[in-house]
Amino acid sequence: MKKKLAMVTLLLATAITATSCNNGEVKPIKTDDGKSVIFSLKTDGETTDFYYTAEDLLADLSDSSAATSKLYSEVSRQVFTQYALNTLEEKKIESLKTEAADEVDEFKEDCETKAKEEGTDYDTYLESALEGKGVETTEELEALFFYEGLKEEVLEDYLEETGHYNYFLEKYLNAYTPFQVKHILVAANTADTNFKDGTMTADNARKLLKILNGFIDGETFETLATETDDTSSANNGGVMPFNEAQNYVQEFRFATYAQEIFANHTTLDDRFNVAAKLHIVDVDLENDSEQEIAKAKEEFANSSLYSVYKDGISTISLETIMKLEGDVTSAMAGAYNYYDGANRKENDLPTIAEQPYEMNVDKYNCEGKLNEMYYEEYQLERNKIFNSTLNTHQVKYIDLGSYAATMTANKAVINTADGEKTVLADEYGNPIFVALASTGIHFMSMVWNANNPVGESVTAPELSTAALDSLKEIIKAQAGDEAAANPTTKLYNQAYFTLFDDKTVDLADYQYTYIGRNGAYKSKSSLKANSDSLLSAISSYVSSLEYYVFDAIVYGENSPLVEGTNYYDLTFFDYNETDFASLEEYKANSELYNAVKDFVQDSLKATDESFATSVASAADTYGSKLAREQEVKDSAANWNK
Repeated sequence: MKKKLAMVTLLLATAITATSCNNGEVKPIKTDDGKSVIFSLKTDGETTDFYYTAEDLLADLSDSSAATSKLYSEVSRQVFTQYALNTLEEKKIESLKTEAADEVDEFKEDCETKAKEEGTDYDTYLESALEGKGVETTEELEALFFYEGLKEEVLEDYLEETGHYNYFLEKYLNAYTPFQVKHILVAANTADTNFKDGTMTADNARKLLKILNGFIDGETFETLATETDDTSSANNGGVMPFNEAQNYVQEFRFATYAQEIFANHTTLDDRFNVAAKLHIVDVDLENDSEQEIAKAKEEFANSSLYSVYKDGISTISLETIMKLEGDVTSAMAGAYNYYDGANRKENDLPTIAEQPYEMNVDKYNCEGKLNEMYYEEYQLERNKIFNSTLNTHQVKYIDLGSYAATMTANKAVINTADGEKTVLADEYGNPIFVALASTGIHFMSMVWNANNPVGESVTAPELSTAALDSLKEIIKAQAGDEAAANPTTKLYNQAYFTLFDDKTVDLADYQYTYIGRNGAYKSKSSLKANSDSLLSAISSYVSSLEYYVFDAIVYGENSPLVEGTNYYDLTFFDYNETDFASLEEYKANSELYNAVKDFVQDSLKATDESFATSVASAADTYGSKLAREQEVKDSAANWNK
């Protein structure tokens, strides 16, 4: 929606006066240099005028955050109304008027129904309901509904414009969800508090072995994802919606962050810079002082997160996990079920993975320490293997060991904390990493890395030649041949997360985009639905979208969303051309003008800072959990020596 903005001057000239006019009109008591006097005081029959003007009142009110918010509310209502009336098509405006009238009718019908249900007088209920909406009459309510419709249309249109959408997309990816992953979940009791006595049922273990053997045999991640215990992603190749990352448990969410920081970078400076960019460290590298940055770097170097991952991401031995396929031996608690002394019994014997929790105490006369150990479930060999390998809240890769020699697919060679290793990977060569959470074991692989969407780093997903060519064609269409020849990270992100264009002729253009995954590119309706969901996800993050748009409309010359000076002029009643050399001088000196401007831009800054702080806090909690786990496991190891 690229329409030229009309130049509009908004005039706020409210005067609060005391008067005894019989006709009810409110008139200024007196003017002083053209300004409305607020009040006068009569004593002993004589009247004294106090020149506390409307300008003085509003200037004082501007010092109050509540008053400034109210002032912004009134100003913004007029700004968005005028903007909408000057930019929306007449048909749309008339449609919004009709919708507002219909909403009022529905509102009154709802009030009538609820009044009957509660045995309340309709007029009384309606009055209360209107008050709840902040209005006094249904006419005011209709005007409010109409305004809300206008504003919503303006915000939606504004966000959908390619340039604006790309701006907000980059903000979203930078702060909210830099990574998209796919996963396969194997349920288990992960013993979140003790870190060393997690348990797996026989069904859990069988599921685990089925998935691992599937990878060993060369099956694709997408095929094996149908086995996942997360049914919501089973039919989607295990791909997780990237807009839900803020709801993921810490181990799942920060597995990707840990890799990007500690697997792709080795020096403290590099790791710190990436951590700051990802908001793992609550610092602004561009605006904070050298002292603040130095202090933040020192805190990062001494953090639990850094201490756990300082040597990089380590590995888990696949060979150890696969011991679950072995037989129960006589040395294990509960072995009397399967062995008679040193000889294996001739009956249906389970493997370690299938060893049951219960045994026949009377029949096998299990007494004393053996019996006691057996009934502590983690003493099962299955659980010993689980606790020594997969039951960790650290992100890990799976070292293939001797299995690598016979595997022709699903493997990759990478540098880890344990040296160069051949690790488990998906069919595209993306390393599979394990992240434990309260729900169980997650086998994860990178789908998209907004910081490095393609490249040689461990966490940059491997894309097929067809996928790269397709994304470059989208870049070419959006930014030209030169950009497509040398695409940047930003351009790749814009291509991958592109929105659907109704004018698109070849739907296959979307095959490798976010909205076209899993066959959605074959259907225009699916692409449109996915596109709407993507736009909704980004707009839900930009909860301050109203402030961004207001900032662009009114303070366009300072807005990253507007080039040039195509913006609305906002002036208050304190603007008099004879008092100022220019409009710019007025804007620089007007307390009212700057109160609203500061309110808008402080609100934008606060939104970004609040989210960054929440990410850093969550990462710190995650680091503390990792440190606590390490402490518990070290203590247990020392105790058993």
